Amino acid sequence: MWRHLWFWAIDRELDGYFDRKFGITSSGHRSLGQLGPDAKDCVYYQPVSYGDFRKFLNSIPIRTDEDVFLDFGCGMGRALCLAATYPFRSVIGVEISPELCASARENVELVKSKLRCQDVRIIRVNARDYKVPTDVSVIYLFHPFTGQTLTDVLQNIADSLREAPREIFLLFYGRAEGVTFQIEASNCGWLDMISKTILPTGRIGLVYRNVRWTGKSKSWNIPSQSTANLNA
Repeated sequence: MWRHLWFWAIDRELDGYFDRKFGITSSGHRSLGQLGPDAKDCVYYQPVSYGDFRKFLNSIPIRTDEDVFLDFGCGMGRALCLAATYPFRSVIGVEISPELCASARENVELVKSKLRCQDVRIIRVNARDYKVPTDVSVIYLFHPFTGQTLTDVLQNIADSLREAPREIFLLFYGRAEGVTFQIEASNCGWLDMISKTILPTGRIGLVYRNVRWTGKSKSWNIPSQSTANLNA
């Protein structure tokens, strides 16, 4: 535990340095009040750790120029920009805050020449109203919302799978709040947790895949496991 707390403190201290090295501005926090009046069920904005995100994303296979990455609550776009350095066919960010959307678009433009995936889109909309495209195959959430919004988003993902059966990975990153997400994911009945990882900062990374509406596509060759630790 103390090791994780130490690493988290160092990681946050170096956050601005990694921003400058990458070429974007995505550090800092935004309170619920700053996210806007429509941000019901939302959680305050904080960017993902650079190191955590890379280790987390490296834990799943990515099919070059096939997989489509979707970030619910993309904030200032750090995860989007990092995901676009991987061989995704498309990267999509959904964000409710006009200010954060504008920052995300600016950041994408700042590092456009460094991105392997050039198709990066940021959509300003309430996540619960967003229709998940039928080609999305990797969905990422940094504990962006709770309550009815989370329930509705999971339902929208299920609707997308019913419309176009396929296999997806759903990635959840967070702290103790992951317990709440695990309960919600379990209740929906079509998600199977294949790994639970303790990342360097002590945050958890939960990897799910769907067990219904999988279609006939070739399955990813990844073993099911109850726990994992990328620091081991």
